[in-house]
Amino acid sequence: MPKKHWTGFGRALIIALRTVIDLKRDRIMPRTNALNRKAPVSVLVAPMDKLLVSQDEAAQLLSISKRSVEYLVATRQLSTRRIGARSLIPIEEVRKYARFDHPERLAG
Repeated sequence: MPKKHWTGFGRALIIALRTVIDLKRDRIMPRTNALNRKAPVSVLVAPMDKLLVSQDEAAQLLSISKRSVEYLVATRQLSTRRIGARSLIPIEEVRKYARFDHPERLAG
């Protein structure tokens, strides 16, 4: 069976419906040109230049495990600051902890 081509009123109706659908779609989700979109910027800062560090970074700076840092936080040997759901450690607390000897075991 040959393909039917829309002509006359049927063609005008299809064009009108496509235009309405495109307008509604643009209101819901405006079209953006991928070329005009800026790439996300990520800034790399050395841990010692930061004000707050994550528990992973604190563990790396102190050369101990992340579990040990969690223990130090739980026993309040390191204080934390909450930002949203994240628990961050002030870099000064990490430096202060590193200045002194700690002969006792971290976890028993």
